[in-house]
Amino acid sequence: MPINRLQAYNKLMEDGVEVKKASDTEKSIDNKELEVIKQQIKNLEKRNEHVELNKARETSTFRTVIITVVTYVVLALFFYVAELPNPFIGAVVPTIGFVLTTLSFPFFKDYRIKHKADRHYKHKKTSK
Repeated sequence: MPINRLQAYNKLMEDGVEVKKASDTEKSIDNKELEVIKQQIKNLEKRNEHVELNKARETSTFRTVIITVVTYVVLALFFYVAELPNPFIGAVVPTIGFVLTTLSFPFFKDYRIKHKADRHYKHKKTSK
């Protein structure tokens, strides 16, 4: 036979367990405080949306292609003005280096975040 709340409460009291009522532990929130909390949530949601848009822009293929083209053109012009031999071919090497670093950054970033998170959690467990 299941026990109802009153029976459970009485059993705990008999066992000497201190039981607080919900009204003793909860703080009431007035409308003004509730509005402040709602505004803070809206601000956080707005900030999160902005951060997500920035991240999408930073990791977009279009952005990488544009920067690659601009890098190549600037380097080729510089090599041409500096009268280096084969400026248009010479500009390919640093541009490829840029593309490779751009493609490898997400891997290294993920590795760094995971490594730092692992160290943080291990430190947190040992400091308790």
